[in-house]
Amino acid sequence: MDDKSAQGYRRILLAILLLSFLLRVVLVFSGGQYFFPDEARYDKSRAAAAALWGGDIHGCLHALHSADHFLFKVIGVVPATLQMLLGPSPKIPALFFSLFSVAGLWLMWRILRRAGESERAALFAVGLLALCSTFLYYSRHLLPYDTSLFFGLLALLVGRNNPCRTVDSVLCGLFSVCAFLTYNGYWVLAAFAMLAHTLRRPLAFRPCLRRAFISGLSFAVPLATLLAVSAAIASADGNLTQQFLAFSRTVTQGSYAEGWSLPFEFLWSSEHFLVLLGAVALIFCLKEFVQGNRKEALMLGLSGVFFIYGTLVVFSVVLEKFVVYGRLVRQLLPFCSILAALFLEGLWTSTPKGKFLAVAVMGMVVVQAALNFQQPITQVFPAEFLRLAAGVPKPARTDEYELLFVYYIYPEPLPVPVMEGARTIIQERHPLQFLPYQYEGFTPDQRAKLRTTDIRMKLVLAIKQ
Repeated sequence: MDDKSAQGYRRILLAILLLSFLLRVVLVFSGGQYFFPDEARYDKSRAAAAALWGGDIHGCLHALHSADHFLFKVIGVVPATLQMLLGPSPKIPALFFSLFSVAGLWLMWRILRRAGESERAALFAVGLLALCSTFLYYSRHLLPYDTSLFFGLLALLVGRNNPCRTVDSVLCGLFSVCAFLTYNGYWVLAAFAMLAHTLRRPLAFRPCLRRAFISGLSFAVPLATLLAVSAAIASADGNLTQQFLAFSRTVTQGSYAEGWSLPFEFLWSSEHFLVLLGAVALIFCLKEFVQGNRKEALMLGLSGVFFIYGTLVVFSVVLEKFVVYGRLVRQLLPFCSILAALFLEGLWTSTPKGKFLAVAVMGMVVVQAALNFQQPITQVFPAEFLRLAAGVPKPARTDEYELLFVYYIYPEPLPVPVMEGARTIIQERHPLQFLPYQYEGFTPDQRAKLRTTDIRMKLVLAIKQ
C-alpha cells in the first residue's frame, strides 16, 4: 500500500472519529442522563469532588469507598469537578465519558494494525464498530461501560506489542485491573486480555509462564493493595472485600436460563442486518481457520468471541452465578467487528467483483445503522417529557390532569387509573419501548408485558372515577 492510500485511510479514520463524537454530543444534549437507576452512582463522584474541593480528604475517601465500579467513581471526580466550575448540568460528565467511547474506536484501529492487518482492514473494523447502535446509545448515560471497555481494549493493545517486553506484561495487567475496577461486569474482557497476552507467540512454555506471572501479578497487586487499605479503614458498610462479595451476588434480576440465547436476541433488537453480517463473517473465519489460517487478527477475533460468549453461558446457564444482560454482551462487539472486517477484507482482495461486493455490504451496513440510530437519537426521556408537560396550560381542576408512565418502569408497568373520556394532550415513546433497553434485567415474561402494554409517556385530561 502506497503512502497516498495510507494517508487517505487515515483521513477517513479521523472523519469517523469526529463524526462519532459529534453523534454522541447530539445524544447527550437530547437528554437521558439519570434515566437508569444505576446512574445515581455518579453522585458519589460529585460528593467526593465537593469534599475534596472543601479540603475534606476523609469525606472524599468515604464517598468513594464502595466496591461497585470503584474506579468509575474515582475517574468521575474529574467531570464532577468541572461541574463545580461550569455548572451542575449532567451533560458535562456524559460528554466526558463519551470520549472513552470514541477513544475505543481508535484503539480498534491500533489493535488491527498491531496484529499485522492493512490500514483498510483496520478501517473496516473501526467503521463497523462505529456503526453499531449497541456501541452508541449508552454514551448519553452516566454509566461505566464504555470507560471499562476502553481499558480492556488498551490492555489488549499493549499486550500485543512486538517484541514483547516486561513492561508490556505489567501494563497489560494494570489496564486489565482498571477495566475490572471501572465496571466489575467486564472482568471477562479483562481476563481475556491477559489470556491473549499470555498465549501470544512465541508459544513456548517459559515465555508464556513469564507473561502470565507478570501480568497476573500486575493485576493482583493493585487490587490487593486497594483491598488492604480498605480493610484498614473499613467503614460501617464493611471493607471492599466484603462489598465485592456481596455485590457479586446481586446480579440476579432476569433469567439465568436464557444466558445462551439473550446475546442473540439482544443484538438482533439493536443491530438487525449487522447480526447477519456477523454470522456470515464468523462462518468465513471458521472456514479460514479450518483451512490452516492462523493470522493473528483472525485468532484474536475468534478466540475473543468464543471465550466471552462461552464464559457468559457457563456462569449464567450452568453455574447460575450471574444473569446475562445486554451490557455484558457488548464485550463481544470489538471481536465481532474484527471478524467482519476480515471478511470484508477477504472480499476486497479476492476479485474485482468481490471489491464491489464489499462496498455494497458496507453501504447496506450504513443504511441499517442509520435506521438503528433513529430511535436513540429522537428518544425523549421522562425528565425531558416533564419539561414538555410543564409548558402545557394546566386545567382549572387538578383532578383532570394525569401523567402516565413518566418514570423508569421495573419490573412491570403500574396499573393505569380508570379515567372517563380521557384526552391525550401530548405523548412520546417510553425509553423502554427501545427494545435493547429491555434486556437489562427483565425476564422474558416482563419483556412480554412491556411489549403488550401501551407504556407511552402521556399527559392526559380526564376525570378519575
